[in-house]
Amino acid sequence: TAPDRLIPGLEIKSNHITVNRQQETNLPGIYAAGDCTGAPYQVAKSVGEGQVAGLNASRYASLHSESPQNP
Repeated sequence: TAPDRLIPGLEIKSNHITVNRQQETNLPGIYAAGDCTGAPYQVAKSVGEGQVAGLNASRYASLHSESPQNP
């Protein structure tokens, strides 16, 4: 299934999910990493992008959480 069919409005360019350097898509709170974001299709790239996406997604969730955070 194409990513834009799973998440309506997701920006796709040349059959890949469009992201910025923080691995953010055009939709707030949605991040992408690895082969789905384009070449080169390498494990090292996927791991690095996954780390960036995970850290930024966690930060986004913390900033947009409706429940209080425990210290």
